[in-house]
Amino acid sequence: TRLVLYVWENQPWEQCLLATRKQLNKARYIGAVHTPANAAIGNLKVFPGSRRELNIPNGRLMPDLIGAPGIVPQKVLIEGGWPQDRVVTVEALRYINLLSTAAEVIAGQKKDEKNLLVITGSIYSETDQQLAWLSEADRIGALASYTKVIIKPHPSLPVDAMVKHAGLKITHAIVSAPLQNLWEYSHVVYAANSTSVSIEAAYLGIPVIIAGSSNNLNVNPLFGSDEVDFVYSAEQLSKKLAANLRRTTSIRDFLELIPGLPRWHEIFTDAFGNKLVSKYNV
Repeated sequence: TRLVLYVWENQPWEQCLLATRKQLNKARYIGAVHTPANAAIGNLKVFPGSRRELNIPNGRLMPDLIGAPGIVPQKVLIEGGWPQDRVVTVEALRYINLLSTAAEVIAGQKKDEKNLLVITGSIYSETDQQLAWLSEADRIGALASYTKVIIKPHPSLPVDAMVKHAGLKITHAIVSAPLQNLWEYSHVVYAANSTSVSIEAAYLGIPVIIAGSSNNLNVNPLFGSDEVDFVYSAEQLSKKLAANLRRTTSIRDFLELIPGLPRWHEIFTDAFGNKLVSKYNV
């Protein structure tokens, strides 16, 4: 084994994986960040709190490299305490489908419609609050200018019962289609705080409203950005839904998306050499 590549989420199972280094001492370990920058904000101490901990017996383990999906996430991770020489920028494979331009998405939107895409999270209390704010906004008429509401639930948390209990009056549908099939039908996005899907919508230029964290740590990757709107009540949500929301513009710097994946190609070449990489078209 020359290379161990895994999804990096700062979880205990990763320490077990990294412990195999004793047996796979010729392998290079690379953790590819799953959700941009969140783990650095929490600083939950599953990782070395200082460089000294990397060199002591039975100290916490780290991969050789942590692959951040963009320059901004890389900067946030380093500011959060991760060693600067361990955090590198790589192409964001999870978001590679966004290479289609924002102009193409916007051009495909029907001008006679105005649809709201609601993206829920994996936390029950958060999702219940998000839908309750939406229902209240609907009740007071904030959705009057919208054609319909499209609800895309998190795979781990069905929302049928919550949506029924919320009692939305506007035409709505709960869908399971991939997000890339929904963007061109979505004119505004209302996203849960805990999901990083808001990054995708913002990257494509779609106006984004995020339900702010309620009795929880705010680890949304876009927290503090001027490009999206956070709301913390039904009243705030209503005002944003009724407003002429601006399209996002600068969030593209958040993700590294380069055709041909030269950064990943370099990593694989270092591990296997040019001949093997070319043979398998990596």
